Amino acid sequence: MKWPQFLRGVDAATKKAALAQAELRTDKLREKMAQRRHDLLRKTIEQSKRAKQTDG
Repeated sequence: MKWPQFLRGVDAATKKAALAQAELRTDKLREKMAQRRHDLLRKTIEQSKRAKQTDG
C-alpha cells in the first residue's frame, strides 16, 4: 500500500489511526449515499403512484 506523503516516515500506530479514520469516513459516506438512493426511490414510487391516480 502506498501511503500519502504526510504519513510516510511516521509510526505504525499513527498510520493505523489514519486508516481507521478513513474507513469511518468511507462508512459514513456509504450510509449517506444509501439513504439518498432510498429517498430517491421512495420519491419516484410516490410520483408514479400519483401519476397512476391522475390517469385512472
